Amino acid sequence: MKEKGTIRPVYGNITKDTFQSVTTLMKMSAYGELEKVDELLKEGVNINERDD
Repeated sequence: MKEKGTIRPVYGNITKDTFQSVTTLMKMSAYGELEKVDELLKEGVNINERDD
């Protein structure tokens, strides 16, 4: 159960670097470079799965 008044951001704490990484991964996946994205994910870069 969520505590009242507690807001939990979807992406956790976004730093400028994190945002940059996610943006880069999104661009890469948009250009079909999924192998590279997969490698980055294995290195511990987290992107949230979306149902778009």
